[in-house]
Amino acid sequence: MEQVLLHWGKDWKAMTLVIHVDTRAVAHAVSNRIIQGGSMNMLRRCLLLASEYNLDLKARWVSTRDNALADAL
Repeated sequence: MEQVLLHWGKDWKAMTLVIHVDTRAVAHAVSNRIIQGGSMNMLRRCLLLASEYNLDLKARWVSTRDNALADAL
């Protein structure tokens, strides 16, 4: 997601981006803008980029059983 924001963030200014995640912690962190722990550094950078470009990030949680593509990867 960080590379996507770096590449297209300027073109998407003031838009809403919906990201689909299979981890509830990530969905919660994006939705509430509350990020804790060292493993969340990349997500923190993404939120900072989103705020720089005035992007509204919305997270949609996809359960593992409904996400066969992610499990296959």
